[in-house]
Amino acid sequence: MKSSQLNSCRLGVFGAFVSLVTMVGITTATAAPASAAAPQHRLTVTDQRQQPQLTTQRTHNELRFRNYYKSPVYVALMYRDYSGGCDDYGGWATKGWWKVDRGETVHVLNTKNRHVYFYAKSAGGQAAWSGNSSYMYVNDSSAFNSCKDIGSTAWRRVGLRHVNMGESFTVHTVNLRK
Repeated sequence: MKSSQLNSCRLGVFGAFVSLVTMVGITTATAAPASAAAPQHRLTVTDQRQQPQLTTQRTHNELRFRNYYKSPVYVALMYRDYSGGCDDYGGWATKGWWKVDRGETVHVLNTKNRHVYFYAKSAGGQAAWSGNSSYMYVNDSSAFNSCKDIGSTAWRRVGLRHVNMGESFTVHTVNLRK
């Protein structure tokens, strides 16, 4: 094969490659030379096409608690109950206790309501997270699942802190620190 035919063939192959690269949206880049005396070029092929973004529409709020306190913390909640079980008590359910170890984050509730109330206490009783937004009765000796304003003489009334998770459904984390 003559030199002019060989060059023509090489240009034809190169032209086909450039056309292919342009068609599929692939770009080429060269790396910087290792040294000025001996340039070394590397071909990197990158796909520039955009992948479709999958968006998931949230259907509820997720409430989580993160413990920054020095010992485990126990959390109790009052939240809007949509099952109908607490309709005779204003529609608010109460539930406790979730243990949140130091440095841990615990998912405690999925709800469609943006308003939730909580009370938390440290394992040794040295610290408590309470407020005056509302109140509920808690059983300190065992787990409970009840409704607002239901308790017994063994239970005690505690003040609650309000959590407003906002107008759109989200993941909301309450940070517990003292």
